[in-house]
Amino acid sequence: AIECLNNEINNGGFTQYYFNSSGDQWVDALGGLEVIGAIKHRELMLQTLQRFPESAPSSKRSIRGEQLAKIVRKQEDPFNEQDSAWYKLKDENLDKLVLRYNLANLQGRQK
Repeated sequence: AIECLNNEINNGGFTQYYFNSSGDQWVDALGGLEVIGAIKHRELMLQTLQRFPESAPSSKRSIRGEQLAKIVRKQEDPFNEQDSAWYKLKDENLDKLVLRYNLANLQGRQK
């Protein structure tokens, strides 16, 4: 979920992420960011969630698309600030954090 989140944002920002089917997994992505210690990335995502009703986009793409359309009607590029901040985060490398987490939690995994 973290990899899809990061790929979508780096390709087209949070708007693209929430629009595409990858956004169905936003809860897992948010939880994953917390688990691996990506505090700054998680905070940026939390800021985007605040724009959705009850700070929770639907996990169903069609409903989330309607929610997103309402947000975009109010502001053409609603997540521009968070997108820009995400791109500039160099001191919190998601790939390294995921690897570190996986190496620390090898016990019980199949080889």
